[in-house]
Amino acid sequence: MRAVLGGACVLAGLVFTFVAASDLINTELNLTFQQRVAILNPVLDDREHKHILAAWASMRSRANYDAINKQLDDSARAHGVGFLPKPR
Repeated sequence: MRAVLGGACVLAGLVFTFVAASDLINTELNLTFQQRVAILNPVLDDREHKHILAAWASMRSRANYDAINKQLDDSARAHGVGFLPKPR
């Protein structure tokens, strides 16, 4: 009985750690995205800004994430923005 209870506690601890780490990563990704968009906001037209926000909101894969960040990097270059934080 002790072994089962001990195993359950270890499993619960692992699940909690995974969930906490996932939340931290999600928060970091969102903050970096918001910072990148805020830097570009003065040079983006309304349509491009809305398109980027819609792409982020509908992101489902790493390929989507990479495409959005490429678009941000391309926009920064096209508009002569000298500093854009690296995506995490």
